[in-house]
Formats: sequence, C-alpha cells, structure tokens
Amino acid sequence: MKRGLRVLLFALLLILFAYPLLAESLVGKAVYVLLSTAVLLAGAYASSTTRRVLAVALLLAMPAMIARWSDLFVPTRPMLITAIALTMFLYTYIAVLVFRRVLYTEEVHTDEIYGGLAVYILMGFVWADACWLLETAAPGSFFTSGEGASQPIFTYYSFSTLMTVGYGDVRPIGALARSFATFEALGGIFFMAVFISRLVALVRR
Repeated sequence: MKRGLRVLLFALLLILFAYPLLAESLVGKAVYVLLSTAVLLAGAYASSTTRRVLAVALLLAMPAMIARWSDLFVPTRPMLITAIALTMFLYTYIAVLVFRRVLYTEEVHTDEIYGGLAVYILMGFVWADACWLLETAAPGSFFTSGEGASQPIFTYYSFSTLMTVGYGDVRPIGALARSFATFEALGGIFFMAVFISRLVALVRR
C-alpha cells in the first residue's frame, strides 16, 4: 500500500505511452480497455480506506467496461457517447479517491507526491473524455486537422492544453469547447503551482 500510488503513476504513464500504438487495431483497443480498467481499479484499491469505496469503483467500472466492449463490436453513436461518459465518470472517481488520499494524509512521503502526479495525469484523461464526448455529441466543436474524433486525438489535445503547450493542430471552435480549454489550462496551472508545490514542501522521506 505504501508504494501503491507510485505504481499507479507509472502504470498511467505506460497507458499514455502505449495507447496510440494499441489504438490501431481492434485487438489493441480491447487490450487497452482491459489494461486501463485494471489500472484504475488498482488505483482505487491503493486509495480506498473502506470496502464500500472500493465497491463503488467496481460498480462504476462494470458498466463502463460493458459499454466500451459493446462499442468495440457494435459501434453506434449512442453507445460511443455512453461509453465515453461512463469512462469519464470512472476516471473522475479514481482521481477524487487519490486526491483525497494525498490531501488528508497525516505525513507526506514521496509516495504522496507520486499520487499527486497521478491525479494530474488522471485530470488529463478526464478532460480528454469530456472533449471527446462534446465532439461526439456536437460535431464541429473542435478542429482536428481532418483526423476525425477519436480518443488518441483528444488525449493528445487534452495534455497539450493541460500543460498549456497548445500546438494548434487540434483546437476548440465552439463556445463550450473553448470554455473546456480555458478551465483545463487553469486547472493544470493551479494544480501544479499550488498542490504539488505544497506536497514537495511537506515531504518526509
């Protein structure tokens, strides 16, 4: 448990690196669904203090997995919207669990800093799903350089926005999309400047 958040961070980084490669085939997408769900549940286990909290994570993971599998084999727009929304809720729940674990710890160690960084990455995944959901429900909300709406595109866009890089090859066009971009950029800056800085100042090795 002491090193659980460290493992979660490295697993999230692995998913972030591997997904563009896995997204090229149906088998790769299926592997990604299994891998990402397992990592999120591991994060819930590392962060939960009661069985009830872990049970809620399992209850959220089950319909998310069913919807993602259904979208893989019977792709329809309503199923895709459902899959994205359920996955986004699952990522949000795990991010809140890890954040609470880190925020209310009595003594800060390096593992809590890894946990804070894991929350930052989870924020990127949540915003990626939010933008993907918006583009799927309201096509034309984003300019995607003719590549269409897909998870790799919006994961790339989300993290470039979160880190305020803003390459411009994918950009918001609609009013709501621009609001998403503004709040994500602000959230990324505030989180790193305030929360992570505080953890580093309080760390006890």
